[in-house]
Amino acid sequence: MFTLSDTKALARLAQETGALILRIRAEHLSQQHDWHHAAKPDGSPVTRADQEAEAHILAGIAKLGMNAPVVAEESAAGADISGAEGFYLIDPLDGTKAFMGGGDDFCVNIGFAEKGRAVFGVIYVPVNGETYTTAEGAAWFQPAGGNAEKISARLPPETGLEVIVNRTEDWSGRLRRYLETLKVCGVERQSSARKLGLMARGMYDLYPRFGKSYEWDTAAGDALLRAAGGAVHTMDGADLIYGKPGFLNPPFIAKGRG
Repeated sequence: MFTLSDTKALARLAQETGALILRIRAEHLSQQHDWHHAAKPDGSPVTRADQEAEAHILAGIAKLGMNAPVVAEESAAGADISGAEGFYLIDPLDGTKAFMGGGDDFCVNIGFAEKGRAVFGVIYVPVNGETYTTAEGAAWFQPAGGNAEKISARLPPETGLEVIVNRTEDWSGRLRRYLETLKVCGVERQSSARKLGLMARGMYDLYPRFGKSYEWDTAAGDALLRAAGGAVHTMDGADLIYGKPGFLNPPFIAKGRG
């Protein structure tokens, strides 16, 4: 299990990575041209920022001596976790499309899974400096320049659920039909795993995900939300399992307390 010292070291690594991402974007903006990016097999984009951020995290974990296999988004095809009880799940730049479009909705995710369950997470939001971590059996939030404070997911209010969904989720299909079965008072769209951090802070009650996602998208936030008293489970109520062939998640529901 991760010590408080480990947590602080990995949070610093995520913050350093976020600063690197912002430097790359500033350099790009100064050159005033479109992003040059490659397309992964699933069609999603990968930029220089994704690649350099991932390399920085991999080097940082190795330097810290936290020896465990690493499954990182841009190099997942070569990951070998056979025989490992625990392994890292890294998304160095979660929200690449928002990043490329000049938006602020992207983050750095460092998660760890053990015996198939997410047990540790750090989420860092470069644009506003928010840091979310698990430590000492709890979830923590640290604003830019501020002190870390313990956070807790909330019970659903009687007025209805505040729902947060992925920006690319298809509203016309399964998502709409699912929400029509619930008492909902508001719906917000965001791109990155910050959604799970906001739920851990008690700002939203429900995050249904029917579209495609991978284990590196969810591991850090899954651990964080559960440490805050919430839950992340499949549509049949089971915990998300990590270390599956291909690392693809099934549809899932993240929720606050209760």
